[in-house]
Parts: sequence; structure tokens; C-alpha cells
Amino acid sequence: MTPARILVAEDDRALREALQEVLALAGHSTEAVGDGAQALAAIRANPPDLVILDHLMPGLDGLSVLQALREDPRLRDIPVILLTGAAYDIPHTAGAAAIIEKPFQMLPLQQKVRALLDSRRTR
Repeated sequence: MTPARILVAEDDRALREALQEVLALAGHSTEAVGDGAQALAAIRANPPDLVILDHLMPGLDGLSVLQALREDPRLRDIPVILLTGAAYDIPHTAGAAAIIEKPFQMLPLQQKVRALLDSRRTR
């Protein structure tokens, strides 16, 4: 089976690198960027199987990226896990497949990634 491609958009370099390492150890192919504009450009250039997206990033924030994805017919079905320090600030209509509040443990994140990818493959 081809490894799932996951884009990680996180402005905290240490967390971005940790996420990449954990996902790679789980057998996924990852690309990582540090802000929302880079994320949107990377997703449009080569749509991944799943996106892990930080809510608060400089410039274009995670909700703006998520809105742009949901408005694009080619990208709207990509599952997005939104990472946030302020889950109360995320509208239920944002369109994220999952919202994970920081700080978080890697194991539950890995389980959510696996479940979303499995769900996408069975469609």
C-alpha cells in the first residue's frame, strides 16, 4: 500500500518536526510548512491525503485555510485535523474532520489520523 501523504502546517518548529517524525514512524509521507499561505499553496499544488493544520499561524490562519479548502471542489473532501489552543473559539461549522486541543498526546493524534485515512480509503 502506498504511504498516505500528510501535510503538516504548524508555525512552532519543534512541534512541526515532532509531528513529522511521529507520522513518518507510522509509515506516512509528510510535508511540513510553517504558515497558512505555504499550506494552501502546497495543498493546491499537490493535494495530500490528510492535513494537520494549526489554528493560529502568522498571516493566513488555519480557519482561513480550512475555509479555502472547503470552497474548492477539488480539495473540499481532504480531511483536516485542526490543532488549537482555543477549541472554544472554533465554530462547529468550520469543516474540520477533527479538532485537537493543545497540548495533546501523540498517540490519540495518531489514532485519529489512522481512523480518518481508513475512512477515506473505504469510500
